[in-house]
Amino acid sequence: MKISCLIIDDEPYAIEFMKRLVERTPELELAGTYIDPLDALHKLIAKELVVDLIFLDIEMPQLNGLDFAAQAGHLAYIVLVTGDNRLALQAYELGVVDYLVKPVLFTRFTQSVNRVKALMLPAQPLQLPEGKKIGVRHGLNNTITYVELRDITHVEASSHYCVVFTDHLPSIRTHVRLSDMEKLLGRGFMRVHRSFIINFSKITKFYGNTIVLNMDREVPLGKSYREDFLKLIERGGPL
Repeated sequence: MKISCLIIDDEPYAIEFMKRLVERTPELELAGTYIDPLDALHKLIAKELVVDLIFLDIEMPQLNGLDFAAQAGHLAYIVLVTGDNRLALQAYELGVVDYLVKPVLFTRFTQSVNRVKALMLPAQPLQLPEGKKIGVRHGLNNTITYVELRDITHVEASSHYCVVFTDHLPSIRTHVRLSDMEKLLGRGFMRVHRSFIINFSKITKFYGNTIVLNMDREVPLGKSYREDFLKLIERGGPL
């Protein structure tokens, strides 16, 4: 699998350094380099430039890397490269894949590339037991609807309720706490936000801080859950 990448940095010597790292990495294919981040941003937004990964400097006079990532984070995976490690928390809140501190070691660079490779691989479908169901109690009459685990896409906390979403049935609102629902669902499901649990096998796309599930349903990825989610993606799903 080839990963097309872009290097954006206002310092030519820094671009040359990153180019050497890219050239040492067989799975990377350099699509271009830019000193002017505004030029690169306009081309990305206009779809004149399409890449998988951007190595992006933070300290640039025309447009800093954090502002760039905020506008282009949905267009490519972004790895920030900077001489200042004080902005790491702010960077991760923007949904960047990684944060490299100059001078970048090749081993550390390789870790970032491997993380991007894992994110680009399609999620391995997790075969939940066929026919395994949970009973969801709902409505004024405490009706119980039995739902197959494999059909559930996600569960959302809503006030004192949980809302269960599936591929086929209408959403079901139930008087169950999200923490209790998490225990009930078990393996194959993951808490990715204080208000959301997802079925890992339903993931179709992931960018920035957004997880896309079947039927183009979007779920936010909470910053405190991000690291565990990325580790799960890297190993291809729950054990």
